[in-house]
This record gives sequence, C-alpha cells and structure tokens, in this order.
Amino acid sequence: MPIPKTATKYTIDSDNRLYRDGKRLRVRRTDNGVFGQVVCDDGIRRRVNLEKLADPDRDLMTTEYIFGKEGAKAHPEYTDYAVTDYGDVYCLRNSKSGIHANRIYIVPDFLHGPSGKRYISIRRPNGTRYQIRLARFVRQVWGDDTRFNEDE
Repeated sequence: MPIPKTATKYTIDSDNRLYRDGKRLRVRRTDNGVFGQVVCDDGIRRRVNLEKLADPDRDLMTTEYIFGKEGAKAHPEYTDYAVTDYGDVYCLRNSKSGIHANRIYIVPDFLHGPSGKRYISIRRPNGTRYQIRLARFVRQVWGDDTRFNEDE
C-alpha cells in the first residue's frame, strides 16, 4: 500500500512496517501510533502515522454512532460533550492540533485527591479548563437513570 501520493518510493504492509524501494526502514512505536519518516518526491521530509494510513477508518467516531448506537445525550451546559449512562464522555469539538486533532474522542478520566474519585478535565464554553467529578458530570445529564457506579 503506498504512503502519501507525493512519496512514491515508500510502501507499508499490513503490520505497519515501512519500506523504501523494497528495503525495510525503522519505525517508532508510541502510545499514539506507529510513526515513520518519509522523504517526498519534492524533497520534503514528513513524519507519518502508519496505523492511520493502513486503516484510515480505524478510529473515526461519528455523532451518529455516539448518539445512535451508544445512546449518549448532549450535556446541557457543556454542549461540546456527550455522555452515556455508564460514564463515557465524548468530546464532540474538533481540536485543531494535538493527538485528538480533527476527530471525536473519549475524554480520559483520572483519579484525583486522597479520596481516589474519578475526575475529567473539560473545557468551558469560554475556553478555560475545568476539572469536574465524573459521577457529577454524568448525573447532570442522566439524573437517576444512570448505570454509572458513583463509588468508583
């Protein structure tokens, strides 16, 4: 499978290995994907995510999937977020940069403080960051109809 159209000498296989003219090249594996460096035909070097090139639909979530199949509801105050009744929070806003650029993603939760309760970090409508307890965020949307365990 060829890489970008401007790098005609490069190919990748199904195991995310990068080749130039049949010779296997080094790749770097990180939590965010498998990356390799290619030199385009015009001489410009580019770093490409081989996992996304091999399967471009790998992690494309759509709002139809989130609201239809997952059964999520939009948060009334934070309209950029959708919440399922079991505690998954989706960010619907497409960021311009970073590892979540141009895609919908699940907001990661983390343990906070000595109580060990789960929190998420979200952005308010004015753009500032805000940490809120995950159980409270789910309860604001679902009320008593939630399947989320608040003791976690």
